[in-house]
Amino acid sequence: MSIRLGRVAQDKDEAIAYTIDWSADLNSSTVASTAWTVPSGLTNESTTATTTTSSIRLSGGTPGVVYKIEALATLDSGEKLQGHFLVTAQN
Repeated sequence: MSIRLGRVAQDKDEAIAYTIDWSADLNSSTVASTAWTVPSGLTNESTTATTTTSSIRLSGGTPGVVYKIEALATLDSGEKLQGHFLVTAQN
């Protein structure tokens, strides 16, 4: 799933991977690393990355609560890109 500044619903019992595709903003650079900010209440199960994407697998959450997930990608050029998406936990 590729998400950039979007909103998704996730069952509190699921563990789902979300991907931000940075390729439109990279020019000739590549993603070197990504730092994720995950609010309390959600669990960061794992993260992965490629030279153009950053992925995070999330689980948990309190039904009805909206969580803002933030990503800060550092490029090999030293530039930084920010992205976020919203996850609404459901039963």
